Amino acid sequence: MTTGRPHATRMAATAPCRKPDPLALAVTAALLGLSLTSLSLPALAAEPAAATAGKNHHIAAGPLGRVLSGFAASAGVLLSFDPAVTAGKTSPGLDGRYTPQQGFARLLAGTGLEAVANGSGGYVLKTAPKPAGEAAGSLAGVQTLAAVDVNARGLGARTDGTGSYTTGSTSTATKLPLSLRETPQSVSVITRQQMDDRGLTQIDEVLKATVGITVTQAGAAGTDSNALYSRGFAIENYQIDGIPQYSNSTQDVNDMALYDRVEVVRGATGLMNGVGSPSATVNLVRKRPKREFEASVSATVGSWDFYRTDVDLSVPITEGGTVRARLVAALQDNDSWVDRLKERKAVFSAIVEADLTPDTTLAAGFDVQHHDSNNMGRAGAPLFFSDGSKTNFSRSFNSGADWAYYNHHKSSFFGSLEHRFDNDWLAKLVLTQSRDHYDAVLGYAGGGYPDRQTGAGVSLWAGRWNQTPVQNALDFYASGPFSLFGRKHDLVVGFNMSRTSSDDPTYPLWRFPGWDSSVPDIYKWDGSNPAKPDIAQSGNYHFSERQSGAYMTARFRPTDALSVIVGSRVSNWSQDTYNHYYDGSSDSGKRGKHGVVTPYLGVVYDLNDNWSVYTSYTNIFKPQDSKDSSGQYLDPLEGNSYEAGIKGRSTTAG
Repeated sequence: MTTGRPHATRMAATAPCRKPDPLALAVTAALLGLSLTSLSLPALAAEPAAATAGKNHHIAAGPLGRVLSGFAASAGVLLSFDPAVTAGKTSPGLDGRYTPQQGFARLLAGTGLEAVANGSGGYVLKTAPKPAGEAAGSLAGVQTLAAVDVNARGLGARTDGTGSYTTGSTSTATKLPLSLRETPQSVSVITRQQMDDRGLTQIDEVLKATVGITVTQAGAAGTDSNALYSRGFAIENYQIDGIPQYSNSTQDVNDMALYDRVEVVRGATGLMNGVGSPSATVNLVRKRPKREFEASVSATVGSWDFYRTDVDLSVPITEGGTVRARLVAALQDNDSWVDRLKERKAVFSAIVEADLTPDTTLAAGFDVQHHDSNNMGRAGAPLFFSDGSKTNFSRSFNSGADWAYYNHHKSSFFGSLEHRFDNDWLAKLVLTQSRDHYDAVLGYAGGGYPDRQTGAGVSLWAGRWNQTPVQNALDFYASGPFSLFGRKHDLVVGFNMSRTSSDDPTYPLWRFPGWDSSVPDIYKWDGSNPAKPDIAQSGNYHFSERQSGAYMTARFRPTDALSVIVGSRVSNWSQDTYNHYYDGSSDSGKRGKHGVVTPYLGVVYDLNDNWSVYTSYTNIFKPQDSKDSSGQYLDPLEGNSYEAGIKGRSTTAG
């Protein structure tokens, strides 16, 4: 069951400008607890100085169109040109510190072309004028090309505000910042623009729109009876900003107001996750503050009393945006096409970024998400009557009791420190803490088989789940180019670790002394009878899981057309559990795997400017909860991923 809303009407207002409104600035500063009058950051460098000095670029040699697009992406500028202008031309690439003007001038030297600023921060490729004094006769038969604008964009990783349906780079599979075409696995990206255009506000909606993902749903959003599959396996690998999340946490209640994009890598991804299934990895990437003031407010009204409001505010705190903040909030209240089901969501996020120097950025933030459902059913109606024939309940039938609910509240705190070196290397440290609170009282009419005539014979399943896992995680890595045998290559080395713990009450499930679970007449079921049983706490449960791993990935470029990606991860995993029951009994378990090696190999060969062929291999392992006849845990499941394919890109991208 899910909340549908056809015929929804969305109203939005967006107000970008270069100078922040004083009132909006003051309100935002107050919300963040910052004092503009007392803020003192003497180490901050002025933005113009950084722009004047340029930045380091490493652009490999290759076809001119591809080299220009790569430089535009690296410089963060818009370049417009007709691919026919660069056809047949090559470039030796670029390596060093350049401003956009200097870089374009060097790349276009001797080509007869030049990049001309268009007055809006972008550049247009034109035919360079002939030198003065050149014989007029030499122009015979030469056609001067007029400027054309085909909106070719040098994309970076961020998609918010670009209007793009793709991203310039993704690092979910290997931690290397590669384009989709350069990544030797199947990767799909749902960008901010796609989510806005299609009204995708929940993660399950996004994944339903993602190729290669199958969504099965038997109950309301957030219940354990719903599952996502890729390549025949349930998806259990989730990341936020590249940080693996606790595998048992419910992810299908994530609200997309907070995120810039969703990256989905199909197949095993043990290089970055360590532990998981060979299905896919879903990486949710947060929105980040912008240097210029932007604000948007949208309201959505839809069927079944669906009401939603989104607010998104990005504010430069200091001149030039060297300190900047972003606030995101959303409220949603709705009924459903499922009878009696009601949902409410509240989302809030605040992030502050500060450029401590032109090459060092500190960021910190938090987000909160509440998702509450009432009259929630964990599964649908019985499929068969007592005589063996199929039932025919209405599509809107709700098996949930009117006292059943599901509440999922989660909060995250995160911080990062990033430094960019003069040799084009980058080092980044990320710390996060995630707190989840699941509280579900179950009651759904899913037991037994109803009598076709009287409606009797159905029983209620009841119980309660309560869990409060806390995950602390760290990720540190360094990446950049290196030289070998006269060519430039790329390398990333890193280490990540996490600890998840939970101390929770336990409750009995399904049957309770003195409680009659019978539904008198399923045809007249309104969720009220039978009443809620006495679900008393029966014990306590402690859970602790630790993961750590060191990883390394290198991309070698033997030729301009060939890339070979080699990587490896060494993982450690351990888990402790302890159950204490009020009858005096208890049980415990302890297990672990150490020194597990996960290899990675990928090869990409460019057939031409637009098409590549690739192949890759990697694996992943997953500890099992099942035991053998002697009480020992079964060996972990292992999944191998072999993949080969062909990738292409639009010729309008330059």
